[in-house]
Amino acid sequence: MAEHTIPKREDVPEEYTWNLADIFPDDAAWSAEYEALQQLPEKIAAYSGRLGESAETLLEFLRLDDEAGVRLGKLYGYASCKSDQDTANAFYQDMRGKAMSLYVAYAGADAISPAAASSAAALAASLNPYGVLARGYTVASVGGTVTPVEHLAPGQTVTLRGDKAEADCTVLTVRKPERNATL
Repeated sequence: MAEHTIPKREDVPEEYTWNLADIFPDDAAWSAEYEALQQLPEKIAAYSGRLGESAETLLEFLRLDDEAGVRLGKLYGYASCKSDQDTANAFYQDMRGKAMSLYVAYAGADAISPAAASSAAALAASLNPYGVLARGYTVASVGGTVTPVEHLAPGQTVTLRGDKAEADCTVLTVRKPERNATL
């Protein structure tokens, strides 16, 4: 039986390796992003207890949380792949640890406590017919207050707010959605 050895990373032809330059061009770019994200947990925590203030506040938080997820995912993905290339390389093991620590700090600072999550879930469900669409976040309000659909009445004026515009609309009917209905 022939014995096979696993080649060192530097001995593997480039076409058989990950192209991490699509994530970060180099370790210096990763480090710059890591430093830029250090304030993220504080920014997220600033929304704690404020998500029900207004539709605008909720929208700001959701956008920040989306951006954070994408940026932290790239940060951790790059570090994880680098670490997996050579598990004996302490520099990349440390990089992965830093990325994970930052993610844990972000998750711990999340503005959505279990009680707020229940409230936010109810809020999101109430907004569903007005379309928290394709994460463009259109939000329905009456007199500037986010309003559950079941509290609307035919003939009532509702403001729909999105990223680029807002519209005043008149409610025609209020009905229970079909179970499998999509927007």
